[in-house]
This record gives sequence, C-alpha cells and structure tokens, in this order.
Amino acid sequence: MQSGKMDHRITIQSNTYTVDDYGGVIYAWSDRATVAAQVIKRGTSEFIASYGIADKGIIIFRVRWLDGVNNTDRVLFEGREMRIKEVVSLGRREALEIRCEDDGAAP
Repeated sequence: MQSGKMDHRITIQSNTYTVDDYGGVIYAWSDRATVAAQVIKRGTSEFIASYGIADKGIIIFRVRWLDGVNNTDRVLFEGREMRIKEVVSLGRREALEIRCEDDGAAP
C-alpha cells in the first residue's frame, strides 16, 4: 500500500448501547477509529424504491488493516454517514476495502 494515495480521512463508527436507570436501552454511535483512506471508486446506482426511482451513492475506501470492522458499522466521510455494505480483506491483514452506500443522510 502506498501511503501517498491515502489522502482522505474517514471515521469508522460502531453502534453501541447503554441501559438507562429505568431499564431502557439507549443506542448511540461511537467513534471507533479515524484513519487515512484511499477512495477507490465513486459512483451511483439507480434502483426502484416504493416511492419511485432513487439514486444511492456507492463509494469504496481502501484503508490499512483494522480488526473487527464489519457491516454493522458505518463510515463518516465529508460530513456524510455511509452504511457499510461489505468489508473485504486484502492480503494477509495488510488492508481492507470498505464498500459503502451513501443514503444522503448528514450527521
């Protein structure tokens, strides 16, 4: 991996929960890591939703190996929240490709 190509910063967040005094569960996103990333691919995909045709932004990041990243996490990039759709391991724990879907939601 060439570090010069990793010219973006992303934050990987995990969904956590706590239990309040009344036994209710409170869900929140907590920062797991802020890392340098290379943007491999950007694009959009068109699909049919219940309200008509919609676009989803697709983006693939390449980062150095980080243990435990999975599709229940999310990525913050350029002020946008992106759902992780797939995590692909590259080499022997050298890098990860994180494939995300941008639903247009800002934090």
